[in-house]
Amino acid sequence: MATTLSAALIIFIALIHSVLGEVGILKPLFSAEWETEVPRYAMERILRFAWHLTSFAWVALGATALGVPILDALGACALLSGAVIFITLRGHLAWPLFLLSGGAALLSQGRVPYEVFSAMVIAAASLSLIISGVHVYWALGGKRGIYDVIPSAPSDKTDAELAAERAANPGPLASTGMTIATFGVAGALLVMGALLVAPLLGVEHALIEWGLIAAAIVLGLRCMGDGKYVGLTKQVRTTRFARLDDALYTPLVFSLATGCVSALLIHTGALA
Repeated sequence: MATTLSAALIIFIALIHSVLGEVGILKPLFSAEWETEVPRYAMERILRFAWHLTSFAWVALGATALGVPILDALGACALLSGAVIFITLRGHLAWPLFLLSGGAALLSQGRVPYEVFSAMVIAAASLSLIISGVHVYWALGGKRGIYDVIPSAPSDKTDAELAAERAANPGPLASTGMTIATFGVAGALLVMGALLVAPLLGVEHALIEWGLIAAAIVLGLRCMGDGKYVGLTKQVRTTRFARLDDALYTPLVFSLATGCVSALLIHTGALA
């Protein structure tokens, strides 16, 4: 009885914390005038999900008191937290960490079926082939979308002025060296696609394991970024590339990385 009461109270506190916090603190704060070096929209979203993530944690704590295995509660709380951050502020560093934490917790409990991992591998392999094809298109002279994948410093020029400049120059892959490098990226993506599907086909070789480990590390570093123009740690966030990187490129790289990890788990028999 006491345990149920304790759990019910902490869950009730979590609900009240979110409702009253939203009505009495967050909304009045966001309607007031204040300044910060961080863009205001980002600061508001950070404050909002940080406030409500506390409620998620209390609900998970109450669930454990009611008998839910602690790793199940941790996994659900972390996955929900990661999903909320991904939806509200995709450029934040926390969402992949929460998702990895939640996935690892549920994996340790055997809650994730083999079919989920195989689906992630197939999706990542398909994605790598598509991106490889796009790089081949660029290497052969195609320009559509090429400027959107090249990091750049902030500029005072309008989109129309930038478009006029791009139309007047031969393109970023005009040099032989850049063309060869682009073909190289396309080839590397094809190899990665083969490494991804190999475990599903029952192919066993040490090079597959090492290749998947290397790919996961490289992709993970790309997700983290260079601390300036690329990835979750970038400082420049006002350019078109930066916006696309937050919305699309980094999540795609994260998907490829998780596909590599999933293929590695299948290859090593860790899911058996």
